[in-house]
Amino acid sequence: MQNVMAVAGRRVDPQGASASRFPVSRVEQVRSLILSRLSQGDIRKIVCSAACGADLLTLDVAADLSIAARIILPSTTESFKISSVLDRAPQQAWSEMYDRAVSAAAKRGDLILNVGDNSSTDYGAVNDAILDSACSLAGGNPSSVVALIIWDGQPHPDERDLTVEFKNDAEVRRFALEQILTL
Repeated sequence: MQNVMAVAGRRVDPQGASASRFPVSRVEQVRSLILSRLSQGDIRKIVCSAACGADLLTLDVAADLSIAARIILPSTTESFKISSVLDRAPQQAWSEMYDRAVSAAAKRGDLILNVGDNSSTDYGAVNDAILDSACSLAGGNPSSVVALIIWDGQPHPDERDLTVEFKNDAEVRRFALEQILTL
């Protein structure tokens, strides 16, 4: 039985994206798949970032199910919101989800900011911190952590793919792997 879930995945596609990885039209279906997975009752804590798409959908579902979440960001909450939440439509919906999730995590002492090398784009360090934190919350037992990857199932061929890096790092740590497809 896994107790802690580390989550990473795709952000929703920007308007006019040349390649589709997570179309806005799939948000409700992906949310439903996340709900189905988290409703199994074996997860007591989520650890993830809070970008629009996979992260915020997971945080929103977790809140609905009263599953606590730890949020790890590479920068301040406002800086991250500008760069990773408000840059995709529908802005108001993502903004509201983000504000609720960050507020709840802060009240519980589960909001970790400025992870990495002090640049707002050290997302690799955030991935490492998510996986480290999940293992720590599971008492150091990798068999008590599941890594959930919410993605299109394909690596980005022409750029660094942080979701693939997260998946690979979770495999090295011997976490159970699960995926939800965005396409």
